[in-house]
Amino acid sequence: MGILDHDEILKLHRAVISAQIVASRSTLLVGIDDHVVAGLPYAANPSDQILEDLHAMNETGALADGSVPLATWLQNAVARAGAKKEGAVFQNALDRARSEAIMLAGAAKTEARASPVTPGAPTIDRLIRSTLDAADPAVVAPLGLLAREYIDGRKSPDAFFRGFTQLLSQVSGDDYRALQSLMRNINTSVLPDDELRVIVREGKNFKQGFGFYIWKDRGEQQGMYFAGTSKDPGYLLHLLKVNRFARAVTGMIGDTGGDDVFISRSTAARFCEFIV
Repeated sequence: MGILDHDEILKLHRAVISAQIVASRSTLLVGIDDHVVAGLPYAANPSDQILEDLHAMNETGALADGSVPLATWLQNAVARAGAKKEGAVFQNALDRARSEAIMLAGAAKTEARASPVTPGAPTIDRLIRSTLDAADPAVVAPLGLLAREYIDGRKSPDAFFRGFTQLLSQVSGDDYRALQSLMRNINTSVLPDDELRVIVREGKNFKQGFGFYIWKDRGEQQGMYFAGTSKDPGYLLHLLKVNRFARAVTGMIGDTGGDDVFISRSTAARFCEFIV
């Protein structure tokens, strides 16, 4: 089974032509194992050669040392494309290739161990793949890291896994970046509390409209601590609540009409293992 499907390979081939880097084959192959490069099939012209290279590396998957030739090729393509619009095509494919390679390698390990599986039970691979179908490209990398932890650790899908994948399937790229900022700031907060209150304030200084704040209502460190911005903070905090990563607060003081929440530091730390 290939890392990407055939339509994605054809899309990459079109992007190579559009970006006018067909003649840069040697640059695109930099860093790839010599044996892999030597085994790539020959084509009569540069355009066909690129397509043959992509197809062969797609089928190769991950090597024994953990490297993924297709991912290395895509990294080179991102660098070679520079500021051209095709760079986004290569980057999205790179994110997906990394995640898919992790899952395929994990699935192979699981099959080799011949672990018993309850008939009809949802597998890590199946759940991640169904999430990827609905997910923004920005969340592919964290989903790949999550899959690797659960597959390598032979863990069954638990509440965190289900909530995390469900949440990421419902956020946009902007939402995801806001989530990154919020969780990182909670995880690294100077406040000693195990559970921190997050409120939303609207301000002219926030280009995206609203700012997240960690609110300390008493003690020497009383005050508001900036934790990021979001175009739709109410939606993001709602997702955290319904997926049980945050709990509602009584006595709201934020600006969006009832979206204040408590988020534990341990939850933020767990998120930060994946939202790189």
